[in-house]
Amino acid sequence: MKFRSSQPRRSPIGIDAGPRYFAAVQMDEESPRPRIAAALLLPREQFSAPLSHSEIKPLPTILRRAGFSGNKIVLAAPLDKQFGGILEMPSSDTSAYTQISRIELARTNRCAPDSLEMDCWPVPEIAGKSAAHVMAVGCRHDDASKQLDLFESAGFDAHALDIRAAALSRAAALLPPSPGMTAILDISWPATLLVLVCDGDVVFERRLADTDLQRVHEALVQRLHVETELADYLLLEAGLDAMPGDAPAARSARTILSGYLDGLATELATSMGYATEKYDGVAIMQLLLCGDAAAMPGICSRLGDRLKLATRTISPADLCTAAQPVQAGQSGPAAGNSPALAAAMGLAL
Repeated sequence: MKFRSSQPRRSPIGIDAGPRYFAAVQMDEESPRPRIAAALLLPREQFSAPLSHSEIKPLPTILRRAGFSGNKIVLAAPLDKQFGGILEMPSSDTSAYTQISRIELARTNRCAPDSLEMDCWPVPEIAGKSAAHVMAVGCRHDDASKQLDLFESAGFDAHALDIRAAALSRAAALLPPSPGMTAILDISWPATLLVLVCDGDVVFERRLADTDLQRVHEALVQRLHVETELADYLLLEAGLDAMPGDAPAARSARTILSGYLDGLATELATSMGYATEKYDGVAIMQLLLCGDAAAMPGICSRLGDRLKLATRTISPADLCTAAQPVQAGQSGPAAGNSPALAAAMGLAL
C-alpha cells in the first residue's frame, strides 16, 4: 500500500531580488483557486549592493523557516541586462519567427545569435502595417548565467529565468478579465517599468526615464535635510495623506511627491498614447500599480485622476488567498498587503 504525502504540492519559489528586498512567493498548486502557500519580504543587508554569495547563502534556511518548501526557484532576469522590442517579421512563416527575432536582437545589440537567451510572441496588428509583428525580449547568456549560478551556489535549483514583464502579466491575470489593454506600472527603487497587456500577452514594455523611486527618495533627503529613515516614512507611509498637526517637513514632502507623481503621469500619458496609436486605437481600460511605491497613500487617486483611468494596486491580498499569514522581515512593510510582491508571485505562477 502506498500512502499519499500530506504535504501539498507546491510551485517553484518565485524570487525577485531587488535593491532593498528579497521578495519570495510560493503557490499551493493543489488548491482549486489561486492560493499562496508562503511569502516573504526580506530586507537586504545593504541597500543597492551587488548580489553576493555570502548574502544569498542563508536564504534557503530563511525561506524554510518562513514556510517555504523545496529548493526549486524561478528568478527575474535583471532589468538592466534585458533588451528587446516589437519586431516586424519579413516572413509569414510563424515557425521562423524565433530565429528571425534572435538574429535581429543579436544584430542590434552587437552580439552573436547563439549568445542570447530570448523569447518572442505575436502581438496584435500594428496600425498601417500589413506584416506580422512580434514582441521579442532577450539577454546575454553570460548575464543570465551569472545570476543563476549565484543562486545555485547557495543550494537552490534554478528552474528558470523569466522576464519581469511576463511575470507581472501573469499576476495581473488573476484579476477578472478586462476589455482592451491593461497597463501595469511597476515602480521600484532602480526603475519604473510600464507594461501593456492585451489578451494575456505583453504587447508593450518601456522603462520610464527619471521616474525611479530612488530619485524621489534622494530628493526628500537632500531638499528636506532629513535622515533616510524619515524619508522612507514620508515616501511610503505618509505619502500624500495630510495629518492634523503636520510638521513643515511633511507638508514639503507632499509637495515633492505631488510633483513627482504629476511628472510620472505625464510620462505615462505619452507612452500609453504612443502604444494605443500603434495598436490602432485599442483602448487602455485600467492601470494596475505594483512595486515598492504602489502602497504610497494617495498614489492611486492621484495617477487615476491625472490619467482618467481606473487605477488600483495589485498585491497578494488583492489577487488570492493565503494558506498562512504572509511574513515580512523585521524592518519590512506588511508583506501580505505589499504590491512589492507582485513580480515574485508572477514568477511562482
